[in-house]
Order: sequence, then C-alpha cells, then structure tokens
Amino acid sequence: MTGLYTSITPTFARVMGGQSVVLTLSITNTSTLIDAYSVRVFGLDAAWFQTRPERLSLFPLDTEPVELELFIPPDFPAGTRQISVHIQSENDQADFAFCTVTLQIADRPLVGLSVDPVSITGGKSGQFGLVVTNNGNSSLDVTTEAIDPEEESLFRFDPPSIHLLPGEQHIVRASVKAPRPWIGAPK
Repeated sequence: MTGLYTSITPTFARVMGGQSVVLTLSITNTSTLIDAYSVRVFGLDAAWFQTRPERLSLFPLDTEPVELELFIPPDFPAGTRQISVHIQSENDQADFAFCTVTLQIADRPLVGLSVDPVSITGGKSGQFGLVVTNNGNSSLDVTTEAIDPEEESLFRFDPPSIHLLPGEQHIVRASVKAPRPWIGAPK
C-alpha cells in the first residue's frame, strides 16, 4: 500500500526580483513501506529552485520537512504567479501530490538613460538624443524633464512622455536653447 500526505507553508509569498523566498514542505509517508520522495517545481526554471534535502527517505508514518528555496531572477516579470510543487514517490510513480504556492513578484522600476552626443560646443542651440531603457520588470511611464540651475535654458522633448515595457527602449529628442556666454568657459 502506498500513500503520501503533503502541505506547504507559506502558500502566499511576496518577493522581489533578485531575491529568494524559502518555503517549507511537510511530507508524510502514509504507506506501510519505507519510501523516498523527490520534489520538482512547475512554473519555474530548474535552476531557480533548490531543495534541502534533495531526496527525502521516510519510514512508514514518518513526517519530515523539506526546505524549498526559490530564487527569483532580477528581470522576472512583476505580477502574481502560481507555481506547483510536485512531490513524487520513488516506490510508486503513480503516487504523487501537488502543493500550490502563489508568488507576488514586486515591481522593480529601473530606468537607464544615455545621452548622445554627451556635449555640444558652439552655437546657442543643440539637439540631443536620449536613449531611455526600461531595465526593470514592469511597465513604466516616463516623463522627460531637465533642470538648469541658472534658469537660462529652454528645453523641449519629443515626445515629452513615453510608455515602456520591460526591456524596451525608446529614443527621445531633446532640443536645448540657451544664450551663449560672452566671457568665461563654454557651457
């Protein structure tokens, strides 16, 4: 006779990309034979989880915990995900159980910006290309703006705001007008 009883805690976890979360599986051998159990996770890459111990051997009616650590990659998309933990008997492949865990992957906004050209010499106006990249794991609405501590420059951005999906980049044209300095170093 075979048998298996499992439970997992917690069943809901909040985690940020680039971090890990530890779950505890409780496995009970309800059969009359010594059995060993393996654990797999559906919904995550095999490299993104680790079990301790990797293989659990139990006498009849014994219960032992298995620590399940899930590593969430930094670029894993934000949102709610359900994963299934599959526990299987080595004695009887038809004897298995599932536990479901809900993961809430937090938004990790991260914007990259590069300017081309980095500087312009001469003239009272210039055009720059701003390459705006969403390096985070969720959609972003980006509004461009500039600060001139001397309050002498005029800035115009085309487009003034953009919507970026994770991994997406967009080029914004920046037009700058400012009076030329009569004396001193160029600015």
